[in-house]
Amino acid sequence: PSIADAVEALSRYRKIRRRLEWKLRHLVDGFKQATNRDQPATEQLYAEQMFKLDFHEYYGLLERALVYLMLVWNIHVSRAHPSTSTSTKISWADEMNGGGSGTHRYHANVLEALRDLDSPYFEVLGSGDRFAHLQKAKELRNRWKYADLDPEERERDPQTWRAGYKAWKDALTPLESYDFDTIFVQILQGLVEAADIAQLRVDELGREAGQDDAAAAAAAAGGSESDPDEWDFLVDAMDWEAV
Repeated sequence: PSIADAVEALSRYRKIRRRLEWKLRHLVDGFKQATNRDQPATEQLYAEQMFKLDFHEYYGLLERALVYLMLVWNIHVSRAHPSTSTSTKISWADEMNGGGSGTHRYHANVLEALRDLDSPYFEVLGSGDRFAHLQKAKELRNRWKYADLDPEERERDPQTWRAGYKAWKDALTPLESYDFDTIFVQILQGLVEAADIAQLRVDELGREAGQDDAAAAAAAAGGSESDPDEWDFLVDAMDWEAV
């Protein structure tokens, strides 16, 4: 990418990470309510439903953060299955703004891109416990997605049936069995370290463009986080199809 593209991607990533950190405190409280078995069953089920909705939104933000990190390095996530010979190509602007047609495979491909040995984020997010925590987070996102499909719907699409069966099995696992705090402490720490790697790339592009490190770093910081206009991209992409 150009220095301007990389700077914008890193700036947006940093804002999303701040949003993730802010929302996590509320998500932790929702998880505690959803796993409180001492309350009446109706209240517990309601709390679990609310947590489900909150977590789905949270994972969408997390996925966007990962996509922006990769865009700093001009890594574009394919929407096709790895075994296919073609993939859906979307423009840089569309990917920055969540455009293009999404598929279920896209969510898996985001994580697969991190796990690629050539990924600049392999060590901090694409391997070991942190990658396992990302997989657990994705599992939580999918936990309720297909569990209520009827047999006719499952027969109509074998891939959907398999996804439905897995969701049904996952739903049998008690929600409280997930070590929620550890999962997200580790993921957020990985995001912090990944930002340092992304900054190195911005600095490199700045030097190639004739800018010094200080200028590139200042540009990457973007505008003031207290400026509402700096957050418009999140509002505009609330219904981001890819996520």
